[in-house]
Amino acid sequence: MRKEVIRANIVVFIASFCTLVIELVAGRIMAPYVGVSLYTWTSIIGVVLAGISIGAYLGGLIADRYPRPSTLGWLLFLSGLGAFSISPLTNLIGGAQFQTSLMIRILLLTTVIFFIPSCLLGMISPVVVKLTLNNLDKTGNVVGKIYAFSTLGSILGTFATGFFLISWMGTRHILLTMGIILIICSPIFGGFLRKRKTVALFFVFLFLLLVLPVAALYGYVAIWPETIPFPSSPIHSVETLYGYAFEPSLDEETYFLRKVIIIRSS
Repeated sequence: MRKEVIRANIVVFIASFCTLVIELVAGRIMAPYVGVSLYTWTSIIGVVLAGISIGAYLGGLIADRYPRPSTLGWLLFLSGLGAFSISPLTNLIGGAQFQTSLMIRILLLTTVIFFIPSCLLGMISPVVVKLTLNNLDKTGNVVGKIYAFSTLGSILGTFATGFFLISWMGTRHILLTMGIILIICSPIFGGFLRKRKTVALFFVFLFLLLVLPVAALYGYVAIWPETIPFPSSPIHSVETLYGYAFEPSLDEETYFLRKVIIIRSS
């Protein structure tokens, strides 16, 4: 197996793994706001598939116009940012109320939160295929291997998330981990490490997008803490193996004991 094919298989495996992890985590992320119902899972599956479909179409156009490794690198990087955006975006608009039915509200929230990350991940496979196919006599063999490893990544992502990752890490940490994995893959598979100027540009861009906003938020809270609204009676949510458990604010010792009881009883 050629080196290019091996790299392509690894990239599509990681992208598909992250896609299915995000799709399964979506149900847990949305649960505190819209519940876990047939509407919720229908919206999640439909929106993610729509994002992948449109992403594959757009990725094909981008691959023909910019057939170079840096295109793949930037798509991986943007996909990582998309994974990072899910949790804060859910916290920001999850409780928004629309003058529509519950079904439409769930569909709108799911689309806003998960469509763009799914679309970005869907763009990766066409670019990988374009970069790998330099011999048309073996098109079926190469595409078949790429599709097989992509599907294998989806399968392992499904079982790993449902059986292990959620119980080990929790939904927010999983999304953070997927974003980190995709961003780390960006310079590795995008060829950014070959040129010093490109490496410097990549890390400057990363600094501007990640470090500065976080630093600004902490500075804002430190200087004007009274302007940050906090509820008078906060509700703690405990994530168990089967869902969320909610309880009112307690002192630290009592809350810890109840958290242990809830997790063990589940």
